[in-house]
Amino acid sequence: MDTTINKKSETLEKYQKRLIKQGFYNSEKDILNTFTKKNKKSKKSRFLPSWKLWQKALLIILCIPTIIIVYYIIFPPSISFSLDANDFNRH
Repeated sequence: MDTTINKKSETLEKYQKRLIKQGFYNSEKDILNTFTKKNKKSKKSRFLPSWKLWQKALLIILCIPTIIIVYYIIFPPSISFSLDANDFNRH
């Protein structure tokens, strides 16, 4: 093979300047703001990230009884009563 692979390494500063030159960002501040916003978002919870703790707790408190009610609608418990005449006549 006559092909030679040249590895090029680029510093962060050169990479940022190239991004600005290509028109992805207007300035280095834009790049910095973009990366700090991404880092802040990644630290947040992925489960309902904009909800507060009390809203999540309320959702759980309301969902549990709903699930129980639906369960008993789908699988009703078997209850049987037997009434004899002897139960009502006590002498």
